[in-house]
Amino acid sequence: MMFTNQYSMNRLSNSSYSLISATASSLQATMESLTNAGDNIGGAAEATDGDEEVTDVAPPDPIEKLRAECWERLNQSTTHNEPGTYCPGTFDGWLCWPDTPAGKSAYERCPDFITGFDPLRYAHKECELNGEWFKHPLTNKSWSNYTTCVN
Repeated sequence: MMFTNQYSMNRLSNSSYSLISATASSLQATMESLTNAGDNIGGAAEATDGDEEVTDVAPPDPIEKLRAECWERLNQSTTHNEPGTYCPGTFDGWLCWPDTPAGKSAYERCPDFITGFDPLRYAHKECELNGEWFKHPLTNKSWSNYTTCVN
């Protein structure tokens, strides 16, 4: 595809950015609903057949492993005692975001387990001046920007 002028290129870029942003927002919302559901998806199930007891244990959930590692990392953080306003560290369903000073951005490598993401690129999350994470205007939920991860 040939671009005839800068305006056409910017229009395509803005259109692509909007599509990627909407897709990333939708994926993040899906991940949040799955990881916050509270259901024991893939948990242990027990069945009995007379005197015989069978226990079926599903393999560990990799997202739960990431969540646990994240909370361990955040609990070891030293920013709890530093002066100033911070957005609290959080796990968004894919990445662990550290405590971040108000008005600054946190950057983390893009996840390597998402098809189409380049793990050499960085996602970012914006900490607002009031110490709250940026909320996506369409969902009004905390939003991590993964649009920069797309190959």
